[in-house]
Amino acid sequence: MKKILLFSIALSPLLSIAQKKLVSVPKGIYPLNNSDSLFCYYFPVKENIANPQQPFYKAHPSLEDILHVASTMPCDSFVVKRDGKSILTINLKKDSTWRFTVKDRITNVDTTFNTELMGVMTEHRSIELINNGYDKKAGQVFGTFNFNNQKISYITTKNLENAVMKAVDYFLYVKKQN
Repeated sequence: MKKILLFSIALSPLLSIAQKKLVSVPKGIYPLNNSDSLFCYYFPVKENIANPQQPFYKAHPSLEDILHVASTMPCDSFVVKRDGKSILTINLKKDSTWRFTVKDRITNVDTTFNTELMGVMTEHRSIELINNGYDKKAGQVFGTFNFNNQKISYITTKNLENAVMKAVDYFLYVKKQN
């Protein structure tokens, strides 16, 4: 399988919290093979923390509120489509460790897929926090960024891409052969 991935990551509009859909931003569509494509989505903190319909809404969020939402709100999701039809939904979530929740849209089976990802949030999320100007002293150094006078680790985009492709390979090719 030819891997074509250089992308910013995002979270699927199929995921909801408290029965409310998060505001999502499509980040790209990437071919996997002749009939499969990977659709990437991202849920920005800014649009979701300002949305009164969300459970983590704050009218005037503090830096601590923003950091809490940024590190606990789902952020990245992927949908694999075959000939335009969704066959896999892959959502990144964190409990004690980072995992993918994978839903096989054909069999309607949910599976948890462990990752080796380390960090408080994704690189894309850290860039959003810096670029939105919440903290004028925020800055980024590879693998970490400073926010609210804290040094915070993040998952690099490259590491996330590799983990997503490992999950896609497993669910589309390895698991189907076994």
